[in-house]
Amino acid sequence: ESPYQFKVSGTASWNMAINAAGEFNPSGSDPKSIRFRVRAQDNNDLYGNWSEVRTISVDNNAPQIGSTKPLKLVQFAGDGTTVIAEKDYVANMYIRGEWFLVGSVWDESGISTLNVTGSANRTLEGDASANPKWFVQDGLVAGTGKYNYQLRIPVGRPLTDTTAGLQSYTIFVEDASDPKGSATSNILLNYDNKSPTMTQIMRGGLVLNTTNIIEQSNRHFTLESDVTEVESGFERLVFYFVRKGNGTTTFDRIYNPMVEKGQPYNHTTLTTFTMSDGLPLYNVTGATRTGEDNLQHDNIKNNQNIRKGGLVRIAGVDRVISNVNYTTGLVEFSPGVSTTHSDVSFVIGQVVNNTTIETGNWTGDTLTSITNDDGDGMIESVERSGGTYHWTASINSKNIPDGPIELHYVAFDKAGNSVNGSVATFVSNNRPKLAKVYLGTDLDGNGSFTSNELVSYYNATS
Repeated sequence: ESPYQFKVSGTASWNMAINAAGEFNPSGSDPKSIRFRVRAQDNNDLYGNWSEVRTISVDNNAPQIGSTKPLKLVQFAGDGTTVIAEKDYVANMYIRGEWFLVGSVWDESGISTLNVTGSANRTLEGDASANPKWFVQDGLVAGTGKYNYQLRIPVGRPLTDTTAGLQSYTIFVEDASDPKGSATSNILLNYDNKSPTMTQIMRGGLVLNTTNIIEQSNRHFTLESDVTEVESGFERLVFYFVRKGNGTTTFDRIYNPMVEKGQPYNHTTLTTFTMSDGLPLYNVTGATRTGEDNLQHDNIKNNQNIRKGGLVRIAGVDRVISNVNYTTGLVEFSPGVSTTHSDVSFVIGQVVNNTTIETGNWTGDTLTSITNDDGDGMIESVERSGGTYHWTASINSKNIPDGPIELHYVAFDKAGNSVNGSVATFVSNNRPKLAKVYLGTDLDGNGSFTSNELVSYYNATS
């Protein structure tokens, strides 16, 4: 491989900081061009094709947008300052509800002109008397009397507006130098406040219920349904199993079909978790954050409810777990998020999100590997036809004891809208078997059978 290629941070959403030490700054007044291209590597270590060559120009004379503080989307608590949700801005991304686009606008001489045009308009002069402000002063530059700024542009639509649409903005900046330098950044966002819809859960072509039940067939149990999402598109589906207790000797509990019966974390009492968006969450406070894409906590050690391919909710956004070290309690995830967030929640459930069809490889009744596995160890697939997404998932239902069970599910679109539900059914993998059958004839008519009137017809032990 070329020594001039570098691994970036993240997966589906990625980033890489360049010129952090000014190594690409031009020596003179003319901008310096940097050419680059990218390619991806999948879970099977196969590389895709290189992208087209792109060009970045580094200009010493231009003010910087999103440099000292990158462009992000955030939501604030009621105090207007505490960040409760955060995600990186990616061009053409989808959002749900109302957010703020934040980031820095900076130049060593300060900023003299700052305009936003497009789906909404604001000038630096107009912002001075506006409330709330879109441009927050961030330090007076000595010698010019000009300020640098932090952006706080409202974007999206309130959830009461159940529509979807496009918002675009152009940010234009001029600095206070002579001659003036300028920079422009185009912002493109999609808002989607429409929830997806979902058909009933199916098993073997029939609706899963109390008669069409959960039974192992051909080494596993497969469930499936369709999710319809015509705006932002399908993101993932999460499902989990709940068995009700009597409240005295047994209690409501969640079963993890990825863990064998009798092993720790095969089932966990429901009160261990909190509920949000129809999902059980295992909350961890005070996690150690050494990087934007990882966290560590002792409660993660040997906790089989936390798995590769699962989800961790940080700063209001579900992030995909890419690796778990059960010895150290270190979890890696994507996309990354600021290390200031140390309270996290792990989503408890099985995640269906692989748009490449997976197939199991077996030795006898033992699953030895999965072709196209996304890393979670569960056979799954998501197939798209227009705005309909057909998903399947196969589990070892023998890891759940026989008896009544509730299957809960939540489907998400890429904006974060969801639809959830549940179905009551049974697990039945160990039905009672006939050990012996007798045929009898009441020869003497006395209304009962004696040993000489019985003939053994079937004996399971013979």
